[in-house]
Order: sequence, then structure tokens, then C-alpha cells
Amino acid sequence: MTERTPPGEIPRVVAAAREAASAAGFTRSCTDEVGRLLRVLAAGSAGPIAELGTGCGVGTAWMAAGKRPDTRLVTVEADARYGAVARDVLGDVPGVEVITGDWSSVLRHGPFALVFPDCAGAKELGDDLADSIAVGGLVIIDDLTPEWLPRPADRAGKERDEVRESWLRRPGFAGTEVLVTPESAVLIVSRLA
Repeated sequence: MTERTPPGEIPRVVAAAREAASAAGFTRSCTDEVGRLLRVLAAGSAGPIAELGTGCGVGTAWMAAGKRPDTRLVTVEADARYGAVARDVLGDVPGVEVITGDWSSVLRHGPFALVFPDCAGAKELGDDLADSIAVGGLVIIDDLTPEWLPRPADRAGKERDEVRESWLRRPGFAGTEVLVTPESAVLIVSRLA
């Protein structure tokens, strides 16, 4: 059952995941701004949900807090230690499965109504990932720098973000960029055909 929490409050499962991530020394969990968006989009997903890159389960917890009771959420983490932390936190949440392995291993469980690629390599759009998204399904790409801000040092000198461009120019997909903070954007992309 979806946990009901007042607007602005953190669901218990998210708080538990954040605490577990901190104890494990994991520092790359999704922000609350992205998490709230994931929760809303999970609530509207009528089909399976996938997360590629579980970490310690904070993003997964946000989606689990919003998903429909009968919706399956499968998430994959390459690091067995972090995957075990996520399993401990999310083990009692119905319909959530944490897999240890390469992110691409979860694609065979598709097609998905919602995909959150959140690990190295998964955000780049390839045919395997594109084919795992159901028609009408959504993909959420976080950690983007808004176009008008200077690029971080690791992307300095690049005129445009290749991840953003690959998703926005892919035939059969349509997307838009949404600010979640003044310094951070999320790309929401839907498969049209």
C-alpha cells in the first residue's frame, strides 16, 4: 500500500534509506527534489518500473512510496554491498525487487512504464534501453546542468550535453527539461512509438 504522507514530509521508507546510505558511506543518492518527482511519476505509472543503479535505495524508496500497490518496481545495483543495504531497507515493501548485477540485466524484465537510469553508462541512450521502454512510458534523467549555467569541470568545453541531446533527438521519443533546483535539471522523456 502506498504510504500517505503530508506534502513536504519525507516518507518513512525514504528516511530509512537515507539513514542506511549515510551509514554505508554512500554519498550519491538522489536529492529530495528528484525523489519527489520520482514519487509523483511512479504514482501515475500503470506498468512496471525500473531503476538502473540502486545505490543504497533512496531513489527506489521514493518510487516505492508512490507506486501503485500492484505495480512492480525492479532495481539493479552493481555493487553487492550497496545492493544488500537497499534490500535490507526495501525488503518488506511489496512489489519491490533489488537485483545485484549490471544495469543492463534488468532490461529483460521490460517493457517498462517508467525507467530511472541512475548509474554510469545507463543514461546514454542505446537501442537496448530504448526498446525496454513501453510506448507511452517515461524515462527520467537527473543530474543535468541547465543549459544556461557553466558546465561542471568534467564537461567543460562541451557545447551541449551529449546525454541530453541523445534523448531529445531520438526518433520516436519526445522530452522536456524541468528544473528541480536552480542548478539542477531533470529530463523527462516519453516513448511515442
